[in-house]
Amino acid sequence: MQEIPKIRRTGDDGSIIAFLSSKHIVPNKALSENIMDALRMIWLPFALRHAGDNDERLRESAIWCITQLKARILFIEASFGVASCSLKPDINLTLRTHF
Repeated sequence: MQEIPKIRRTGDDGSIIAFLSSKHIVPNKALSENIMDALRMIWLPFALRHAGDNDERLRESAIWCITQLKARILFIEASFGVASCSLKPDINLTLRTHF
C-alpha cells in the first residue's frame, strides 16, 4: 500500500486542498479519494503501462481518461465562460510522460 505524501496547504495548492476537503465535490467523500480521482484522471494509463498491464487495459484506461478530461474541460469552460483555446501543451510535460 502506497502512502499519500503530505501536501503543503498554502497558496494555490492550499486552495485546492481546502476545496477538495469541502463537500463541494462529492458529499461524504474523503479528501484522499478526491485527490486520487484527480490523479487517476490524468495518470492512470501511464501508471498501468509502467506496471506492465496489457494493451487492451491500457487502451480502455486511456479512453476513460480522455473522456473524463474532455468532460472536465467542458465543465470548466461552462463554469467560467471560457471558450476552448488552441494552446500547445508544455513540451516538457509531454516529454516527461513517456516512460
